[in-house]
Amino acid sequence: MPVIRIGSCNHCGLCCLPPVMVENPCIERGEDRCKFYTDMVNDKLYGHCLILGRGDRSIETVKDRFGNVITDDQIKWFNKNCIDYPTVADIELSHKLLSECSYMFKEAESGR
Repeated sequence: MPVIRIGSCNHCGLCCLPPVMVENPCIERGEDRCKFYTDMVNDKLYGHCLILGRGDRSIETVKDRFGNVITDDQIKWFNKNCIDYPTVADIELSHKLLSECSYMFKEAESGR
């Protein structure tokens, strides 16, 4: 039976870290978060992925939180992995949601 996603990402960034994601060019070795992710203030997120929050700017001009312009490898990674992870197809391939995820997947009800 097909599944549907309910809710939306809270941009906690935990699925971007090992062991969920490996070989991520948006995270430097030893760092605990994506270079395009905002920090925590007073235990609340004050932003979201800086690439997704770019507004009307071209993705090629996006800068990380350290002021470095996004690289081609980072753009490719973002376009392939960050836009809508995990998808229904990922879940159907046995990917597991983290307990911190703010959405869920459930079986779609039959229209019969």
